[in-house]
Amino acid sequence: MVKASPGAILLLVFLSGAGCGKLTAMPIPTEQATLEVGGGAVVEEAPTEQATPKVGGGTVVEEVPTKQTTPTVEGGTVVEEVPTEQAALEIGGSAIVEKMDLHQLVTAADFILVGSIEEIHSEWNAEGTRIHTDVTLSVRKCLKGAARSSEVTIRFPGGQVGEMVQSSSTAPKFRVGEEVVVFLEYGEEDTLRVVGGFQGKFAVQEQKVVERDVPQESFLSQIGEIMRAAGISPGVCTGD
Repeated sequence: MVKASPGAILLLVFLSGAGCGKLTAMPIPTEQATLEVGGGAVVEEAPTEQATPKVGGGTVVEEVPTKQTTPTVEGGTVVEEVPTEQAALEIGGSAIVEKMDLHQLVTAADFILVGSIEEIHSEWNAEGTRIHTDVTLSVRKCLKGAARSSEVTIRFPGGQVGEMVQSSSTAPKFRVGEEVVVFLEYGEEDTLRVVGGFQGKFAVQEQKVVERDVPQESFLSQIGEIMRAAGISPGVCTGD
């Protein structure tokens, strides 16, 4: 006996002759992309479409994955990745992070400051749903903007509170005692955040900008030239 799968069309042709019968089975067409496994059936997976970089205004931008990872435990500490949508909101309100050059960083920043990191403190937000980190910067030089104090606070998403760690791939990384050049803009509730996520933070070691591998004074001169060309007034620090 020949059994046909549900929904399939089976054509049987019986030909008589010479006292014997000949049974011919025609192919069974199907419109299903996936067949159920059972009785030797074959499973086909529909092809997965791969995301491609988008081009906007002549600039290639990368779409950041929005899937939240499952918390993991490392040495007794719970590690959780900050959902990308939240991190993106805190650096520009979009799920797309665009690469920025020095000219874009200079023009986008409300402040361009040179100084050292004095303190780093992480805490939960008011709703108790997300961790953010506040970084205290001791300001030594103001290239752009009018700093009201010799210390400013920079906020970024993620951090560690107790045994809970939340991280974001877009957030800048700081350490106490580090010398930096930072490009800052106003965020929510007048907090300051780094322009373009990690892109607006430059570490200085032995008078050299690490990310650019150039002398610090040369880097600051480049910033000054961009500001003059754009008609941007020099910054003013308290006490200057």
